[in-house]
This record gives sequence, structure tokens and C-alpha cells, in this order.
Amino acid sequence: MKIFNNVHKYLLLVLIFLIPSGFYNLEGIIIALLFINWLFFQKKGLDKLPLGNILLIAFFFFITFNYLIIFSNSSYSGILKHISFLLIPLTLSGFKIKKEELKIAQIVFVSSSLLFILIADIYCIVDIIITHKTTIYIPPNIFNKYSYYGLTRVFDDWHPTYVSFFLNISLILLLKLYTNKKYDIKFYFVILIFIVNIFLLNSIAGILTLFIFPFLFVTELKPSKKQIMISTTVLILFTALIVTNPFKIYKITRIANTGFKLTDVEEETNNITIRLVKWKTALEVFSENKFFGVGMVNVKDKMVDKYKENNYLNCARYRYSPHNQYLFFAVALGTIGVISFLILLAIGFYNTTTNLERLILIMFIFFCITEEMISRQQGLVFFALFFSFINHNHHNKPEIN
Repeated sequence: MKIFNNVHKYLLLVLIFLIPSGFYNLEGIIIALLFINWLFFQKKGLDKLPLGNILLIAFFFFITFNYLIIFSNSSYSGILKHISFLLIPLTLSGFKIKKEELKIAQIVFVSSSLLFILIADIYCIVDIIITHKTTIYIPPNIFNKYSYYGLTRVFDDWHPTYVSFFLNISLILLLKLYTNKKYDIKFYFVILIFIVNIFLLNSIAGILTLFIFPFLFVTELKPSKKQIMISTTVLILFTALIVTNPFKIYKITRIANTGFKLTDVEEETNNITIRLVKWKTALEVFSENKFFGVGMVNVKDKMVDKYKENNYLNCARYRYSPHNQYLFFAVALGTIGVISFLILLAIGFYNTTTNLERLILIMFIFFCITEEMISRQQGLVFFALFFSFINHNHHNKPEIN
């Protein structure tokens, strides 16, 4: 049995490595192997499955039921995409996680984030040197090669907002790992790489998280005086960067130039106002389907219909979804669905056993305001694993601070 327990441990580390990486599409294979190892060699602990994980599994069946009732060609792929909500909680049942193993998992996550963002940076630099061009056309827009989708294009469908989210988490994990340790040149180098790339990724949620990060770090992780000084310095530098905008970050420049007019006309809108248009439209769709929603497979179609009705023709052309996880579940699953999701988050927060868990969950909740974090595989698997870990740790009370 020990060998299969070790297999389980290494498979979990591989999964953790893949989550922030550019090869996250391989996560399904690892999850399947974890489930097979648990099912045939480790199946135990089902009678002690934490309540939070039981509710996550129940949420999976609720989503599956919705997909099957409003059946379409995409229903099966939607069910398979959300199957992590079922398999990951099961594979953790009966599996004991030690304090040292959690630390290794944190190192693996930070290492993966660093490795793949460096690959993206190097690819960008080499490409600019070879082609002598700093822009690239990625339908339907032209991007700077060193920013946003231009930076993440080295990997297929590697979304900048998710990468920014994982870099913010890695910053927190790195500072936590260096608690009571002497800072060295490697520490400062990695911190610099993460912060610069969070700006270059051009995600407003990521940049705002970096802004509130020093406050959260100081209040939640109880750092040393030196760490507080570093956090304060980062905050001052960040504020100066926002005001002066030396990187000419498009979204910040756009907000300054266009103001806050509720429109989807490309010359007059910006990242904030276009989201307000999406959220307003989502609320209108929800108001017409309050109880049961329009179904997981019909969200974009119903949004497009409402965009056209309100003369938001650019939004209709691009078939924009709500870009807000709470509104997405409200539109797709109705009042029952969004309340179920909020209950999941509340239980997860209640079950957190460390300040570090609370801090990461707060960041996830914040990112869900501007992005559908569970609508893509990368965010969905992260949530399923992290949420399951929280409930697992609460149930088993590992000795961590």
C-alpha cells in the first residue's frame, strides 16, 4: 500500500505543477490516474468525506443535471470539464497530507509559475529580435508581443488573467516560504520577475490584487518587520507605476482617455465600461430567468439576444459572456445555482485552517468578479483542488501555521 500512497503523492505534485503551467491541458490525464489509483488501491475514507467536499460533489451533479436537461452537442464536453468537482474530492479522501508535503507542494507551484512565465518572456524577446516587430495579430486584435495575449501566445489558450492570478498566488507563497529565512539574490530576482510580468499581462484584476497584496500580506500572514518594509516599498512603487504608467499599459491609458461612458463602441469604451455593459446585460437576462436560469449551454446565446436588443452590437458580434463568475452562474443556473456557489465559497472560507488559505481564497473570490474563473479548465481544476484541500485540511487538522 505504501507504494500506491507514494504514487498518489507524486501524481498530486504533478497536478499542482501543471495548474499554472502552459501545459494545463494535461491535467485531465493526471486526474484520471489519481482517480484510478484511489479507486483500485486506496479506496477508503468515503465515510469521513468532509461536508465541504460532499457539497462540491453535489454541485457537480447539479451542473450535470442542468447540462442533461438542456441537452446540446456541447453538453458532454461541459460535463467532462466539470468532472474535477467529482473526482478530485474523492481522490483526497483517506489520503493524509503532512506539513512537509504541503511545503513541497507550495514550492512546486511557485517553481512552475516561474518556469513558464520565463519561457514566455524569453520567447517574446527572441521573437522580437528575429522579426524586428513588436506587435502581432491574434484574431481579432493586434497585441504587443510583450503584453497580454502577445506574451502568453507561446502556449495554447494560456489566458493572461489566469496567469496573472497564479503569479499573485506565487508571490504570496514565496514570501511565506521565506518566513524566518534570509533573503538572497534569487528571492529578489523571482519577486521582480513576478511583479513585472503581472503588469505586462495587463489584467486589471491581477494589477489590483498586486495593489492590495501588501495590505493583505501584512494583516494575514503576520510578517517580520523586514517583510513589512518590502511590502510597503512594493506598494509605493506600484502606486508610482500606476500614476506615471511608464509601461504604457493599454488598459490604464484607455481608461484615462475614454472615461466612464456605458457603451460598447470600440473608440469610446475601456476595460471597465465594457465589463459594466456585460454585467448590466447579464443582470437583465437573469431578471427574466430568475429561478432556474437559461442553462449552462445557452448563456452566450441569451446574452447575444439581449446585446442586440440593447444595441450593444460589438458585444453581440464577439459573443461576450458575463465575465463575472457570480453573474455567469446566476444567468446559467438561476437563483438556486448562484446561491449554491456562494454557499460553497462561504463553507470554504469557514473551513480554512490557516491565514495562507484564507488569503488565497480571498484572491480567488476577488478574481471571480472580473473573470469566469471556473469556466475554463485551468481555473476550474485549481478551484476543485484548492477547495478540496481546504476541506481536507480542516477535517484532518494538519500541523501547519
